[in-house]
Amino acid sequence: MFSLAKSGSSTTQLGISVDEERVAVALANHESDPPSISQAFTLPLEKSLKATLQKAVKQANAADAQVVFGLKVHDTKFHKIQKPNIPEEERNTSLLFLMKDRLGQAVDNTLLGCVDYPDGCRHDDQLMVFEASKPRVASLVEAGHGCGMNIDAIDVVELLYGDLIFSEEEMHKGIGFIVEHDTGVHLLLYRDHSLYLIRRLQDISDLIGCLPAPGNAQMADTLMLEVQRTLDYYDSLMGQPTPAHLYVMPSFTDMTPLAEYLDSSLAPLVTVLDLNELLDLPEVLDYATQQDVVVAVAASLRRSH
Repeated sequence: MFSLAKSGSSTTQLGISVDEERVAVALANHESDPPSISQAFTLPLEKSLKATLQKAVKQANAADAQVVFGLKVHDTKFHKIQKPNIPEEERNTSLLFLMKDRLGQAVDNTLLGCVDYPDGCRHDDQLMVFEASKPRVASLVEAGHGCGMNIDAIDVVELLYGDLIFSEEEMHKGIGFIVEHDTGVHLLLYRDHSLYLIRRLQDISDLIGCLPAPGNAQMADTLMLEVQRTLDYYDSLMGQPTPAHLYVMPSFTDMTPLAEYLDSSLAPLVTVLDLNELLDLPEVLDYATQQDVVVAVAASLRRSH
């Protein structure tokens, strides 16, 4: 979303995500097809973000890599708006005025980026708009440049997740991610690496509470019905085929029972996304670590959007 001019032509890409407690890092080599990820780890966030980033670059041995920062869900806000009837080259500069009554923060503290809906999905008259904190983005740029990083882009996680799947056949048929975060659970749907739909699943606060267990079938059923409603909307109002595969994103515990429960009732294949299948690491990552590094891994795999 927020691209910076490249200052080099490195084939290695360092994905970084930052939250209140840690910095997550993943290093991908884009010379291979698909890219190979040789490192994925976290470091405790020190008082100085710059110092933590310096440690991360040194540990990854990635001083020459281009860098992509991934903004997590709590760093951004998503809006769907009617496409303004203005020339496309004027659209970005007009967004702040058009969105001023819908922003979650002061106009002067806001950065906005927009993405068109993909062709043929019956949303040609609408835009996806992502709102981010200007001070938050500025702090990442300042800290990154302060330790000599070659920052390629700062992107929102919803646009990054689509690059986690390497199978072009599967991507053409369509895939989705069931994602848990502080504001609830969302279903994200993609085709051909393009984001088609973001929908918050109603009445679902977390995935742990949906794990099938004796006496706990109601929440699992609610989740299944919300996913099915989303797929019905995707079919009937967006004209898109049923996705081939839905992935339950890593959580701090094993989500396999939930994926199997959903798979038994939904048309797409439903499995847990296992980052270990994407990584070339000497040690297997546990579920909690996968949850911590998944945004950084997606950022390290970022294509041009």
